[in-house]
Amino acid sequence: MHIARAPAHGLELTHRSRGQERLPRCGWTALCTGPSRLRPAPSRKAHMTSRLRRGIYLVTDPHMNPVVETVRLALGVDKRDGSGPALCAVQIRDKHASDADVARLAEQLAPLCAQREVPLFINDRVAVAQELGLHVHIGQGDAPFAEVRESLPPECMVGLSAGNAAEIAAAGASPVMPSYLGIGPVYSTATKADAPSGLGVDALAQYARQARELGMPSVAIGGIAPENARAIAPHVDAVCVVSAIMAADDPAAATAALDKARAFMEEEA
Repeated sequence: MHIARAPAHGLELTHRSRGQERLPRCGWTALCTGPSRLRPAPSRKAHMTSRLRRGIYLVTDPHMNPVVETVRLALGVDKRDGSGPALCAVQIRDKHASDADVARLAEQLAPLCAQREVPLFINDRVAVAQELGLHVHIGQGDAPFAEVRESLPPECMVGLSAGNAAEIAAAGASPVMPSYLGIGPVYSTATKADAPSGLGVDALAQYARQARELGMPSVAIGGIAPENARAIAPHVDAVCVVSAIMAADDPAAATAALDKARAFMEEEA
């Protein structure tokens, strides 16, 4: 499958239909660049110019709480105490929405993420990422990583899912490595219908160590909640959650609880 470069006006986005300006370019903290343009292929270490900080990585789900308000609360947009966000990234994931719908949601979330200097990722929709200048995450069954990486400028992060040693080794052998590996599922999860059985903490630790030795940060995902985040955090760079925040009665409190568990174990490690 070949990844075509998206034309500068390839998507019918809401802000243009209203005659408004394009999304502001906020740097890699939220958006990484403008629409795709021809550039030299990035070097093997180019992914290090934009990388995740340690923290909680939130993946959205349209079937739980309202996405925009939940993300706003989890980001702590209204906090006035000067503290930084617990979230290290937000990823828009909706396998059944159209590209235009995903782009509309991205337009709403990008200013919130930019305000808190948190990178915004798109799951799988490379054309949307190209058009809006967003980071992207892909799975093993999506478009080939090398083609996705080549289609985006170096400052855009590209994350890749991996669930076994062979997939991690293949990612490490790539001429340009992923910005990070999403390793999982750690525990069995109902969030993703086709997810395999959970790896367990021991396998996660082994795979995260393998990724680290190859020079790739790791993000744990799958069935993670405040009560089990303590066992996971010491092994990875970030902890990824969906329902633990997206389905929470109080997303801000759920985010804080996850961050407290993660930070507690990092201090002990």
